Amino acid sequence: MFDLVEEDLSKQEEVKKETAIPKVDAVVYTMPEKFRRTVKTSNSKFVLIIIAILAFLAITATVLFLIFTQTKQPPPQEPVAPPVEETKKKITEEAAQAEEAATSTENGTETPEVLEEATSTPAFENEEATSTQEIAPVSGNGPVIGLDSDADGLSDVEERMYNTNSQVQDSDGDGFSDGEELENLFDPTRIDGAKLEISGLASPFTNRTFSYALFYPASWSARAVNQSDREVVFGSASGEFVSVAIQDNPSQLSAIDWYVSTKDPSADTSTLKTLSLNNWSAVLDPAGRAAYLVKTDTAGAILAPYVYLLTYNPNTSAEAQFQTSFMMMIRSFVFTDLSFVR
Repeated sequence: MFDLVEEDLSKQEEVKKETAIPKVDAVVYTMPEKFRRTVKTSNSKFVLIIIAILAFLAITATVLFLIFTQTKQPPPQEPVAPPVEETKKKITEEAAQAEEAATSTENGTETPEVLEEATSTPAFENEEATSTQEIAPVSGNGPVIGLDSDADGLSDVEERMYNTNSQVQDSDGDGFSDGEELENLFDPTRIDGAKLEISGLASPFTNRTFSYALFYPASWSARAVNQSDREVVFGSASGEFVSVAIQDNPSQLSAIDWYVSTKDPSADTSTLKTLSLNNWSAVLDPAGRAAYLVKTDTAGAILAPYVYLLTYNPNTSAEAQFQTSFMMMIRSFVFTDLSFVR
């Protein structure tokens, strides 16, 4: 039995020898270290790529926004005059009450209705509207009146400034020409008799030092020439301007007498145009470019030792474009206080 086992084991050994894998001497070659590519995964590099993409998108969006806003801007408007240096203040009810109280104290009577109304809203219902054509400068020297395509009293430049139709004499169709309405302090763009002061076409100005107020075109600037407030300039973008200057009148001459004695001793007074409104009287020079105002009471007596000189200066312009605007400013002129009266 043991012999059989032994024989069986020896056969198994022979089978193992026959089926064993022969050993082979093989040479294994490896790539040199310097040619190997080392693959490293880095989170920081991925973050940098994301940041760069976001920055590019932000810059692109900003550029596109700027281009879009530039293309959407409205067309350039007519240049606007520089900001005013003199504070523009409305003619308030307080100023009207001061005028009423001062006049009542001096005369011992109630303030005439026309003065009270004129202080807050200058009105001329009791005076026949004066055509701008009658007061246009006729002097052969200096600029001529600007083009007025529809002959309504407003130059074409003024028509654009006041948003009226330069091809129609009566833009709002109320029976009055644009020039007549503007000169008499009415809104030429509205048919309901709206006053100029609520139209947005004119702005109020008050000189508290010399106690006067007036309206001037809303697109103009207003500034005091010096700290004394003796002269104020209202300027257009084109360089044309209107000034209000205070001249001494110690003898308290009438407007026409002061003009003759100071400006033109040889003047024919019968040819000079005069105005009496808002508790003042005035005389215009022959060219219609200057008005000399003095404050008066209801009887015509002079109340102040000053002459208020309003002058329209076309400056270097070849044409006077704002003659009717100048007349509007004259007619809107009111006194707001009598505290300076001696």
